[in-house]
Amino acid sequence: MRCKLKDIRKEQGWTQKWLAQQIGVSDKTMSEIITEKSVPTLQTAIRIAKVVGVPVEGIWTED
Repeated sequence: MRCKLKDIRKEQGWTQKWLAQQIGVSDKTMSEIITEKSVPTLQTAIRIAKVVGVPVEGIWTED
């Protein structure tokens, strides 16, 4: 699966640190999610989707 979170974050002008704070995860965890080194739990994925205003399936896609 491909994570579009990096693109979404850049389009909105959000820093990775700001996004991590809004979601309640560490900067390192957010970095690992964005770079696809880690897959978030469903609960975290839902929190991310709510913060960025994009459905979960719009953030993680099969490419």
